[in-house]
Amino acid sequence: MLDERAFINRVETANVEEFTRILARPDRDEERVLRAHLGDERYRRLHATALRQTARRGARRPKGNVVVIHGIMGGELTSYKGGAADHIWAKVFALIGGKVARLQLSEDGRSDADPEYQVQASGIMKRAYGEILLELADRWNVRAFWYDWRKDLTLAAADLDARIRSWFGADAPVHLVAHSMGGLVARMFIRDYPKRWEKMANGAPGSGGRLVMLGTPNHGSFAIPQVITGLEGMVRKLAIVDLKHGLDDLLPVFNTFVGSYQMLPSPLAMPEIDWLYEAASYAPLSVPQRHLDTARAHHESLAKIIDSERMIYIAGYDQLTFSGFKKKQPAAEDAYYVTLDGDGRVPHALGFLKGVTSYFVKEGHGDLPANDKVIAATSELLQAGQTQILPTTKPSTRSAPQAELAQEIWTQQQAELDKFRALAETTRSRAPAAGATKEIDPSERELEENLTRGFLPAESEEPSGFVEVEAHPPTIEIVLRQGSIADTSPIDDRRLPIDAISVGHYIGVRPQFAERALDEAISGALARRGLETESGQGLIGDYTDRGVLRGELGQPFFIDDPRAPGKRIVVLAGMGLPGRFGTPELSVMVRELAWSLARIGKKHLATVLIGTGSGNIAVADAVRAWLRGLGAALSGTDATNDQALKRVTFVEIDPRRLIQIDSAIKSAKKALESQIQVEYEEIGKARMAELVRSVGAKLNADAREEWEEWKRRARADAVADRHANEIPTRMTVERDRDGYRFGAISATASVPDRITVLDSLLVTQANDQLAASASWESQREAGDLLGRLLFPADLKPHLSSEAPIVMTMDSATARIHWEMIVHSERSGKSRTSGQDGTLDDFLGTSRGFTRQLRTPFAPPPEPPPPPRRTLRVLIVADPAADAPLPGAQFEGATLADLFRSFNTVHGSRTESRIEVVTLLGPTEATRVNVLRELLLRPYDVLHFAGHCVYDEKQPRQSGWIFSNDERLTADELNRVDRIPSFVFSNACESGITDGRVIRASRRSAGLAPGFAEAFFAKGVANFVCTAWRIDDIAASDFALTLYGALLGLKVDLDDLSAFESTSALCLYEAMRDARREIAMRDYGVRTWGAYQHYGNPYFRFFDANAFDGRRDASHRAAGASAKRRPAKSTKRRNSKAKRKRR
Repeated sequence: MLDERAFINRVETANVEEFTRILARPDRDEERVLRAHLGDERYRRLHATALRQTARRGARRPKGNVVVIHGIMGGELTSYKGGAADHIWAKVFALIGGKVARLQLSEDGRSDADPEYQVQASGIMKRAYGEILLELADRWNVRAFWYDWRKDLTLAAADLDARIRSWFGADAPVHLVAHSMGGLVARMFIRDYPKRWEKMANGAPGSGGRLVMLGTPNHGSFAIPQVITGLEGMVRKLAIVDLKHGLDDLLPVFNTFVGSYQMLPSPLAMPEIDWLYEAASYAPLSVPQRHLDTARAHHESLAKIIDSERMIYIAGYDQLTFSGFKKKQPAAEDAYYVTLDGDGRVPHALGFLKGVTSYFVKEGHGDLPANDKVIAATSELLQAGQTQILPTTKPSTRSAPQAELAQEIWTQQQAELDKFRALAETTRSRAPAAGATKEIDPSERELEENLTRGFLPAESEEPSGFVEVEAHPPTIEIVLRQGSIADTSPIDDRRLPIDAISVGHYIGVRPQFAERALDEAISGALARRGLETESGQGLIGDYTDRGVLRGELGQPFFIDDPRAPGKRIVVLAGMGLPGRFGTPELSVMVRELAWSLARIGKKHLATVLIGTGSGNIAVADAVRAWLRGLGAALSGTDATNDQALKRVTFVEIDPRRLIQIDSAIKSAKKALESQIQVEYEEIGKARMAELVRSVGAKLNADAREEWEEWKRRARADAVADRHANEIPTRMTVERDRDGYRFGAISATASVPDRITVLDSLLVTQANDQLAASASWESQREAGDLLGRLLFPADLKPHLSSEAPIVMTMDSATARIHWEMIVHSERSGKSRTSGQDGTLDDFLGTSRGFTRQLRTPFAPPPEPPPPPRRTLRVLIVADPAADAPLPGAQFEGATLADLFRSFNTVHGSRTESRIEVVTLLGPTEATRVNVLRELLLRPYDVLHFAGHCVYDEKQPRQSGWIFSNDERLTADELNRVDRIPSFVFSNACESGITDGRVIRASRRSAGLAPGFAEAFFAKGVANFVCTAWRIDDIAASDFALTLYGALLGLKVDLDDLSAFESTSALCLYEAMRDARREIAMRDYGVRTWGAYQHYGNPYFRFFDANAFDGRRDASHRAAGASAKRRPAKSTKRRNSKAKRKRR
């Protein structure tokens, strides 16, 4: 599994070349982590830039050398103790845990206050500076310089000189690009190392010697006295998020940062603020006078501007900026003047330098290094010393009274604090779990960016362009209502009726939760009109089982709502594979859903907040993904157009989630206003109080319901407690170059992508050892080992319920004997013990286990069985004269009797019938005869009992063996137009697939699948097979038990003289019981684990309602058992001769 935090650490400490490589070609896990860390939009931009860089590498020489220097807070800080590293700034979980206290400096401001920890600069924040680094690297040889921004900037200047010499030598020309405090570091370098600065201008014109400053507070900033006094928003946010320290505890830490004092407003530029340099001005706070003196000396040392013609300044404008004092109270809100002559942190009066050309951009201080215009202009300025991209005269700005501006800035800050507080509550609730894992949560990024907003770039919600045009984002009305998606009538609006209802749908997953409730509602409406569903389990469930409803990501499936025919539709929004659904996928799904609805004229969509099921996407992230998807779908549309979707109503029954969704909508509405204009009426105070009260009632009701369910289960008979329609646990697994990738979704939770990094050879060896195990002890030990090697820790709890497991796998992972893996917790009571173990320890015998092979071949929809049908069965047994299997012929004859007995035993209760054709022995079962039957006549069931071979060198030559080593291979199967939908290959190695890992794009006819895959390619819906050599008698017993369970016929393996009526089972139950049956017999210990089933766990030969499986009086009188020929059974059962099928 990828250590996500270690990976992000590598990203943050990477040089530009390595950063480019990581972004250009990330694997799937790395991409997911990068998206979580950087944000979707920023990742897309960086990824595209990195790809462009990679493609151009070597095509042109760099124009020169450039060093990019970050601003205050823009460098990561890591504490070291012994060999352990702990990332502190700006890592949200470190801040939550109070580790910011480790950043405190000693009295001299040059070393750490706590001698146990050594804090060092460890990287430049790639979120903030990644874009300017990569864009400049398109033309320049770029290096990122990071430093400890807490300490005296003279130390950073000395380190910068050493880095430049190590990177480029003592004489090479070099440009400097510096943001915020970084410009002061550059100017101190120029002051302290004039000879190196002079040499940096040598060389070809434009190759070096310039300093471009982005919003540098050359004469200070009024944000600093606010930091010192705790008035600044960033400091207050830290106090909110820190669980161990309050504001009073944090200020003594921040007020040891000498570097901050060096950005106090300069008394040389503004003599009227000279009082700021007296410690008494900050009373009752204790502010070191020595740091104030150091700050004054800093300004005096930079008073002389060196080589102003080689410097360029880019200033943000039209931003609310603190620009002066009205009174000598730095801790008071009303003490500050506010103007629009600044970038939000640095007023122009404190940024501009005499004799230095300035350019202007309408942008905030923190976002300057991520602004497209600024980046493009910077490259031109480095080359030519001038640019046409930005103006040198400040454009006109809006005018407003000073009092109005002051009120606006403090109102904005309070709104930011409220938003941050809500986000911090959500993130802190996940801190214990997240801190125990190595996974990155997207909420971390949002909180970290919010914390440093204004000082560093935050993910841009409004892309910059070279031509400023009036933007017209689409508009949508969002409504939040309490209720059930299954019945929207109480929340409908006559003025704008709900004309579409949506829920999400995963590939192959039967309806759960909201989808299930909706299915029951519309199926009930159909039933009232006399239109019963085929399975009795619901229309959507039937569509899923039949394969009509797929659920591919972004593909909506429309159903006319039978409760309002012609007026309203139900939409099943495709979510793709279970375990692979995140915020990017949610945005895609919403985009396609909204676009499709708009195209057919739908105006009002009612939906649950798709994607926020147990263990899946956080509510806040889901709301943002929804709004982004809606914005993308509706972009460019006219809100007055008849085809425009006008309203989305989120329906939620749980009052707790209603409160969460309301908060998330309010937050996202503001954050995404450039992408979509949201009209939303938030929950009022009275309604909110009512919801809060109902939360307690809901918790009590849930507890009572859980208690009643527990009592019901405790009273239930464990043997009779079979849940044929229990929601299965869906898992996905595939092998790639990194290891084994898992995902899962169950009735209660979802586990997104997890990867087990493991040598595939080790898995192969453990797997072979498992197949070779000859005793219960060795099987259990080998199965336990394989499970511990493969399954990620957070996936194991999904193995402990009674529900069946459905695992989707590729051909490589299909070779693993999953059925024999031991799960960590036994599910329920131990039912049947083996010799020295228990069958309840293994996945294949404790609960149903069904495989689904992921291949390029999509099987056609397989309908559930009709109420009345004729099941046509072809049985082929013992076809090789030179390798006879008497047990196989017996198996074929006995199975034929079993199938025919169905007509006798169940004939009085169903109109369904079975027709059987047998080809037994090498005379009848020739390859030509088998193909004739398959080509000329339709069959529903094909049973083969004989030998099979898998050719590893030529998988296409794998197949069933006939006389003279003739084979029925994939080539012959490809000639069959209608292959039976159920195939049981009761032969060795029939289930082995070609385990080579091949990219889909390289797959071709020359790299065809193995014999088993050929059945799937021809559309076989259910395939039962074996994975290794099996015992002849055990194979026959397995087949009899399996078919008996599917047919509703009780089979006594010790007395095959009659078959009696019993309840018919679905396939996953029949497979489980057949494995258990032969596992309990000595000759079946090495065979039970070989059996595998690919297909539908709920497959049945006959409709479950066709007959009830219970014998009534008339049936009993007529004879509940079907007599059969006893000779062969007795003879074969008493025979001690055993042969292995190969």
